[in-house]
Amino acid sequence: MERRVLRSISAPALLLALGLAAGCSSHAATVTTTQRSTTTTAPQRPTTTTSPSTTTTAPAGPSVSVSLEGLPASIRRGSGPIGFRIVLANSGDTAATSVAPLFQLVGPPCNCVAGTLERRDPTRGLWLPEPLPEGDGYDPLERAVGAVSIPAHASVTIDERITVSTANNPKAASALAYAVSLPDHRQLAVATVPVEITR
Repeated sequence: MERRVLRSISAPALLLALGLAAGCSSHAATVTTTQRSTTTTAPQRPTTTTSPSTTTTAPAGPSVSVSLEGLPASIRRGSGPIGFRIVLANSGDTAATSVAPLFQLVGPPCNCVAGTLERRDPTRGLWLPEPLPEGDGYDPLERAVGAVSIPAHASVTIDERITVSTANNPKAASALAYAVSLPDHRQLAVATVPVEITR
């Protein structure tokens, strides 16, 4: 039978071997800890704060709108005068100068409604004749007169009244109020409401 001989290991050699093993374990733990910290201490920067004001800047200047108030939904031909108001508003930061109101009442077949239009002069308290342009054959904005200045963040109200002629047939019509820049007669805004012309 073969005999195996066990060699004895001296104490210093055993201690040296144990020390080397402990050193390897300690080094491995340190590497793991270091890798872990480098992946958790570099958060991504938010991308929504790079240009916070690029979409909030509004251009300065006048911003004109127009509305039509007080006009009835139906007007009997031959009746009048019927009063209403054109309101010119400026929501901008500077005054809007040389803005004229214009009223138009249109319907088939001529794209017009026959009648007379007047505007009140607030300085004299008088009703003065105003053009009532048709919709065909020319640019109605060319008939705009009586420009006013609208301060910033304010409005100007113009009183008007209309008398519809008995020559009109009953029909569905449209009332339009314009804000027109003078002297170039450029349309700044328009408002439209339906109106029925009745017997």
